[in-house]
Amino acid sequence: MRWVVIVIACVLGVIGLLVVLVMLPLKVSVRFERIRGRTAIRVWVGVLSGLVWVPVYRKAPRPGEEGVQAANAVAEDGASVVGGWLSRLQAFWTSLADPGDGGSRGEGQSEAGRGAGPRLPGGGRGKQAARRRRDMPRRIGRFLYAAVKSTGLDVHRLGIRMELGSGEAATSAIGVGLAYALINTGLAASPVPLRFPVQRPEIRIAPRYDRAGLDASVDCIVALTPGYIILRGIQIRRRRRRTSCPTTR
Repeated sequence: MRWVVIVIACVLGVIGLLVVLVMLPLKVSVRFERIRGRTAIRVWVGVLSGLVWVPVYRKAPRPGEEGVQAANAVAEDGASVVGGWLSRLQAFWTSLADPGDGGSRGEGQSEAGRGAGPRLPGGGRGKQAARRRRDMPRRIGRFLYAAVKSTGLDVHRLGIRMELGSGEAATSAIGVGLAYALINTGLAASPVPLRFPVQRPEIRIAPRYDRAGLDASVDCIVALTPGYIILRGIQIRRRRRRTSCPTTR
């Protein structure tokens, strides 16, 4: 009996510690660099108001891949690189902001097909489980995106530095002006409300006249509370279910 009490106390203590850690405000630091075709991304999480920083993600080019990336970067100009990153960001925001749920539609279609045709033992359930596993990251992303979109983000630091060049003075200067306009417009029209309580964003874009290419670095620190975001996401999900349910209208 004593061991049962000890095990229950340990489990409750671990659960309580996890709840406290989730409800504490965190700071997330993201550093992105793209220099000479070499891309590096580093992510840290700061606890206790940034007193302790823990690295959680790091992506750096391997020693054998640096020469290949640098050789590919020589053939790219600044306009093509910017267009590629903009298309990726647009596809990312579209996938998160899409209100449709492919998993639920697929489940409904599978249910209809299952009722119309012969029922295969275990086949339909296996396909549904595989489809749910594939859709799980997208569902989690939409859940967190809806919660963050409703609450907004506090950006404590945002530094953007770029060196943009097309190999020609006139087009490089025009590209620098367009880059300033696109970045400022994107920050103002961001689907997630951004607040800058500590300092304004630092944006510096310099033209490169000697070669065509794009070198960029982004240093960002965002403050958030995971527990509040999760609770907000649950409220939004319950509200959508109430509005979509025909009995509550």
